[in-house]
Amino acid sequence: MDATAPSRVPTVPVNDMAFKTWQAFMFYATFGKVEFAPLLSQGPTTRKEQVTWQTELPRPPRCSPKSMYRLADKYDILELKRLAKAGIEERLSEYNILQELFSPFTSWSVGKPDWDWIADRLFVMIQVPGNTRA
Repeated sequence: MDATAPSRVPTVPVNDMAFKTWQAFMFYATFGKVEFAPLLSQGPTTRKEQVTWQTELPRPPRCSPKSMYRLADKYDILELKRLAKAGIEERLSEYNILQELFSPFTSWSVGKPDWDWIADRLFVMIQVPGNTRA
């Protein structure tokens, strides 16, 4: 083969994902580990912890669990999709569950929400006296 000939390496253009998401995905693809950043709806205090966390190396790069869910859905990576969904669920609280439930991401990705799961989470989080879930 001629050393001056251009190599033919397949290229996949990616124009619809953030760099942080791809960086975290490449780390996951290489090492099998993924860590997610706090949701914006968790507030600025939680997001500030993200900046502190990033200075503690070596750590996997963090990205939004929503962004990773979109990537995993787009490329049909079921285990990563499951991990991202769990990452989103872990970050839900009584302070942000309604905001997240009615976000554009939820209507796009989830389609029909799991209302039983949501109701269970709301009852646990809000802890309304006298209300119980069977």
